[in-house]
Amino acid sequence: MGTWQVSGNIVAPWFTGPGFNPQPDSEILSTSLVLTATSAKGAGILACPAATFTAASAPPEGLFEGNVPDRAVAKSALGVDQEQIATLEQSCTSGGRDIVLSYHLVRADRMLLGLDNIVYQFDREAAAARQ
Repeated sequence: MGTWQVSGNIVAPWFTGPGFNPQPDSEILSTSLVLTATSAKGAGILACPAATFTAASAPPEGLFEGNVPDRAVAKSALGVDQEQIATLEQSCTSGGRDIVLSYHLVRADRMLLGLDNIVYQFDREAAAARQ
């Protein structure tokens, strides 16, 4: 599934917190994410030595657990203009915690992850560049 790097991040468009802006996790920003068929290696919460992955799809309004209010916000804030977006769900039970992360594949080599009111954009090296 490849090696991914954070290429950008924004405060989630649904965030309406009082008087502060959430800050991105510096470890996520600086650490590669490596996804395989059975594991995820990366920063803190993203890492899982025994991950289970499932694929699904959702309309823009279904992204980030339904927090995107409408298609106009999906397009303007997140650059998402597809009718359906492929989603890779990572489930992990590790160290006494159950975590499900949803990576939204908005392009062949770009995915978005919403975590703690930050949307992280991950890019991986294009297949043509790897050859």
